[in-house]
Amino acid sequence: NEAKLAYKKIRSISKLRKKGQEAMASNDFRGAEAAFLQAAQIDPSLTDINIPFIHELCLLQLRIGKASEALDSCQGAFHLNPQLIDCAVNKVKALIKLERFDEAVQFGRTLAQQHR
Repeated sequence: NEAKLAYKKIRSISKLRKKGQEAMASNDFRGAEAAFLQAAQIDPSLTDINIPFIHELCLLQLRIGKASEALDSCQGAFHLNPQLIDCAVNKVKALIKLERFDEAVQFGRTLAQQHR
């Protein structure tokens, strides 16, 4: 039963991610955001599955001017996997859009030191 439940969760997440990607392709950014957020709530413990669409959510939120939400999404994905440089870069972009320049510079410096 556990395997069946896990399969259902993964299938639901996959369908919602596809729905979000299709919505993005048709410029339905609110629909895409809703699908990605819904997918993220199915099972946050499935990090390997969740990280890619959380990253997509971050990019989408940056694109539609939701810098605060984008920052939360980027931090969430980066927290799950600190090796995700794209998420780190998007976190810096969100901080800059929020005019939190000192924090963006400090995070960038810390990141550069960690990845030497």
